[in-house]
Amino acid sequence: MTMFDLRRYWDRIGFIPREGESREEQLIRVHRCHSQAIPFENFTVFCGQPVTLDTDAIFDKIVCQPRGGYCFEMNQLFCDLLVAMGYAVTPVGCRPITVTGETRPLTHRINLVELNGRIWVCDVGLGTGGWTEPLLLETGRPQIQGDETFVIQAEAHDWFRVDWSRGERSRSVLRFPLAAAQPGDFVMANYFLSTRADSVFTQSLMCKRPDADGRMFTIHNNHFRIDEAGVITETDLTPDNFEEILKEYFGIVLPGELAARVGEYLGGFGK
Repeated sequence: MTMFDLRRYWDRIGFIPREGESREEQLIRVHRCHSQAIPFENFTVFCGQPVTLDTDAIFDKIVCQPRGGYCFEMNQLFCDLLVAMGYAVTPVGCRPITVTGETRPLTHRINLVELNGRIWVCDVGLGTGGWTEPLLLETGRPQIQGDETFVIQAEAHDWFRVDWSRGERSRSVLRFPLAAAQPGDFVMANYFLSTRADSVFTQSLMCKRPDADGRMFTIHNNHFRIDEAGVITETDLTPDNFEEILKEYFGIVLPGELAARVGEYLGGFGK
C-alpha cells in the first residue's frame, strides 16, 4: 500500500483547489505552491547518508517530516502529484549548465506536461536558475516571473535550452530533450551525484526557497542570504543559529543526527 496522500501533499504546500479554475491555471498554481513551500536542499547528501528514490520514502521525507530535497527527489514527488491530479507527465533527463557555461552530464530531472496540445516544462528542483512557475515550451518567447526572465531556445537534434536573465545578468541554465527517461536513468544519476567526492552536492551545503513576496532565501555553506528585489542581507551560519534559521525561513527541522553533523561542519568555520 502506497503512502502517497494527495490531500496531505496539498496541505504541505498550501494548495486549495478552486472551482472553475482551468487545468492550465491549476498547473501553474500547484507548481508555484510547491516551489514556494518546499526548499531545495542537500542536507542528506552532504552528510553522507544514502538518497533513495523510493516513492514512499520521498513522500515521508518531504511531506511528512517535513523536509526538502534535491532534483531527483523533488521532481519525482512532483510527478507523482501531477499524475494523481490527472495530468499527462513525461519524466526527462537533462544536462544542467554551470555558472561558468559548462554543460554537465545527464544529472538533472524535469517533468514535461502535455496539456491541450501544448507542453509545459515543470521543474521544482533546480537549485540555481530555477523557475517558480512552469514554462511553456514556446521557443524564443520571453517568459517573465517576477524580476527574472526565461527564454527557451531550440537546439539541434530536438533538444532545447533554457536561458535565464535578471537585470544585467544572464546565462543558460539547462538543456533538455523531449524523449522520456527511464527510472533507472535517474537511479544511476542520483547515485553518481550523491556519492562522488567531487560532486557539488557532497562538497557544499545548500538550501534555497523563494517565497510568495518575491524574496529568495539561500544557504551556501556557512552563509545565509536574503535577496529582496536585489537588496541582499547576509548572515553567517553558526552551530548556534542554523536550526532556528532553517525552521523560520525554510520550514524544516533536521533529524538529530543530521543537525549534529551540520553543526559540526559549521563550527569548523570559526577555527
